[in-house]
Amino acid sequence: MLVASSGFDVEGSTTLVDEQLTFYRTYTATADQTADREQRVRQGAARADARARATMGLPESGPLPVGAWVRTGMVGFKLVQARPDAVTAHLLLRTARKSAESSPESVSYAVGTVGVVWRESDWRLDPSGGSSPAPEAVPGIAAPGDAAFNAQGWTAVRQAS
Repeated sequence: MLVASSGFDVEGSTTLVDEQLTFYRTYTATADQTADREQRVRQGAARADARARATMGLPESGPLPVGAWVRTGMVGFKLVQARPDAVTAHLLLRTARKSAESSPESVSYAVGTVGVVWRESDWRLDPSGGSSPAPEAVPGIAAPGDAAFNAQGWTAVRQAS
């Protein structure tokens, strides 16, 4: 569930807002979905979409140019706490982007902390975010395959292609 809910693919007329709202509606328990939470997701995703477009030198709105895309996926995790009905984990996310067919691909990494709970017979995003680890407990960013990846305590996510 964490792998599925942390990956997105934005290209053409798809936006980060579209992707984040789909994840919100899919991975948030029905009882936890509110108009206010959905609006916060929409606004946060719109800000992130605007930052990504500005960073890539793309138009502020409209479909992305041919060959432009942004893809994010989880490449590592580190458990903060795990109970039978709740898990909090640090996620290591890899974002790759291209601003046009002929432009080089750029890659960046980020760390996020997410909580999930067992509700409605499935794992769902915890609206409280899960347990809050001390800032010094958040592992540093390291690419899979680097020595620092293991030293920071990350576990690689392996998926069939």
